[in-house]
Amino acid sequence: MNRRKFIQISSVCAAFAFSPAIALAQGEKSPFRRVYAKTDLIKNPPLPSGKRSSGGMDYFRLDDNPKGVLLKFRKFSHQLSGLKSPSIKLSLGNAIENRGSFALFVRSAKDGRIFSRLDAVNLFGFQVVRFNVPVSEIAEIEEYGLVITCSPIEVKDAVITKGEPLCFFAESAVEKIEAMAPHLLLYDADYDVNAAFYENLCSINSILPFGWMSGCQTEGLRELSEAGDLSASAALAAHLDFFLDDGKGVVFNNPRSELCENGNFDSIEDFLPFVAIGKLYPNHKSLNMFLNWAMPKIRLLENKSPQQRFLSTEGCYTYAYPLMQVAINRNDASLAQIALNEICVRIDRLVDSGGGIHQKAREGEKPSMRNWGRGIAWFMLGIVQTMRALENSRLKSENLKGKEKILKTIADSSNHIKKFQQPDGSWFCFIDDPKTYPESSGSVGIAAAFALASEAGFIDPSYMLCSEKTLEWFFQRDNIEPDGFSKNVTQSNRLGDAFQRSGYRVIMPISSGLAAQIIAVKRRAAKQSNAKA
Repeated sequence: MNRRKFIQISSVCAAFAFSPAIALAQGEKSPFRRVYAKTDLIKNPPLPSGKRSSGGMDYFRLDDNPKGVLLKFRKFSHQLSGLKSPSIKLSLGNAIENRGSFALFVRSAKDGRIFSRLDAVNLFGFQVVRFNVPVSEIAEIEEYGLVITCSPIEVKDAVITKGEPLCFFAESAVEKIEAMAPHLLLYDADYDVNAAFYENLCSINSILPFGWMSGCQTEGLRELSEAGDLSASAALAAHLDFFLDDGKGVVFNNPRSELCENGNFDSIEDFLPFVAIGKLYPNHKSLNMFLNWAMPKIRLLENKSPQQRFLSTEGCYTYAYPLMQVAINRNDASLAQIALNEICVRIDRLVDSGGGIHQKAREGEKPSMRNWGRGIAWFMLGIVQTMRALENSRLKSENLKGKEKILKTIADSSNHIKKFQQPDGSWFCFIDDPKTYPESSGSVGIAAAFALASEAGFIDPSYMLCSEKTLEWFFQRDNIEPDGFSKNVTQSNRLGDAFQRSGYRVIMPISSGLAAQIIAVKRRAAKQSNAKA
């Protein structure tokens, strides 16, 4: 941290040191229960050639068949006793990336009545889907079970391609990731948001596909771990170990559910977890695989102008930042310069004269998706964390170019973004468009960047108040499920601008990992403030 700012930032944070988001009850269990289903399975046809279920775990297939799939449950009504406002959701974990769109129905196994419907669009691996189940039907559900059916649908605002077969994790998933197994979630409608959040975050249940998604989790857990949180440390190791292999490097699925291993990466969005890998396992062979994949591509692009490259905001966070961390680990100033160059080229191409930040720019085309909240979060987190890593390192950086440009961009962009924060602490999905509604991942991601930049002294400490306001907004039931999964998140960005603007939301725990970074800043500041008291 810049020492000039330390006293100021500590004072700002100390006022919130004992807010619910800080004083999370570590080890305290949120009072929900899971009742796992037994699937009435016929032999599943194999997946399409080259496809693999997420984590290689067992699945059941849901076809456009009116009979659907039957889920049976043991007796569970007694587990609702003691809950003031007992509530039930059916939870499924998605096993295969699917770019199609479907209406999913939860039906009575007795007579086919529809209990609940969910429109599922562009499902990603490990995505949790939830259906409200009427408590009044408990006796029938205990006796007959529930049936899941599906049918393809058209989605007005999405560019839909032909989807893969719908596949959800089978009951055996409970052995690896219990929240992914099909189950009934029993909970009190007046549940403790803070306890649920922490329990989910610091467990393997919050796992996400390797790359930018899982990287949000590992970065949040890493920040908490470095702030002294032992539960976060254990969870961080579990999240990384799920994908790491001593022989094959990293074993994971790409966004087409194809197996990637032995250094066979898919894109620059794969590398955010390498910040944590580099810190926990600095000699892991996957780090060399990362560089072996990246460096030839970088050299090919070195002589191209920004207008001649495809550039996105994600590259600041998922590419430049991990490159900087590896550079620091290896005391490699030339690699550090490459990381800074990757940021500067994006500043030149994606930030306009009015302060707007565009999510992407294709070769020879105008930049697009101006002021998309999550794109802004990737941009800001990437440039802030890259500079934090550099300034906190022993790497000799006096001759590195671009630092002043990046620091000025942090200050200027923060000032631009701050103007669009809403009174409740949120930002709209497109921060300047109220018709796109508040969205949790962009809001919390921006707030995390503000918190980290304030702590580092890159921007005024008053920005911590913006982060605190966002955190208070985030910790409410509209944004967090009874078992702690974060929601009110726009789907992964591969269906076009209009779909991001449509108001469609999913459960996606990246918001939890981003919130954890704010909490870590506040914990560090509170600890420093107490030490000086």
